[in-house]
Amino acid sequence: MEIVSLAELNRRINSGTTIAGLRNEFAVIEKSVADKENATATLKSELAFFRDLYNKGERCFKFMQENESDLALLAANKVTTDNYERITELITANESEIAVLEAALPNERAKLRECSDTLTAFEKIATGTYTQWLVNQEKPKQQAEFFVPNGARRVD
Repeated sequence: MEIVSLAELNRRINSGTTIAGLRNEFAVIEKSVADKENATATLKSELAFFRDLYNKGERCFKFMQENESDLALLAANKVTTDNYERITELITANESEIAVLEAALPNERAKLRECSDTLTAFEKIATGTYTQWLVNQEKPKQQAEFFVPNGARRVD
């Protein structure tokens, strides 16, 4: 956990933010990230299927290499010689939607991390453990100045 700016936390508290409100905000952002990840996975799966379908259509309709299992799959998905080339439109649409979702995910994850850090700091302050946590974070930094060459710490 990063040290959250107390000024930022104070600003949020003064604007009416509560622990419950932060928890709700965290849940909403977490759900948004999960939804985007699930949508991306689904679109990638569909993209693989569309590519496979298009390749089977190419083999059967363009190169006349008719295979019974390929024809059965094409017929089951209502793909004909007239419409198989439109599958490329679906492929392009899926690729662009995947790109949009993947571009938005890092920003959403950063917001989730920031909200998590703020919530954690708020809870530590509310429970009275924030100061002790800060001391525990600072102790290794202070002790790092007193390392002995063999890697042990001096007892000071």
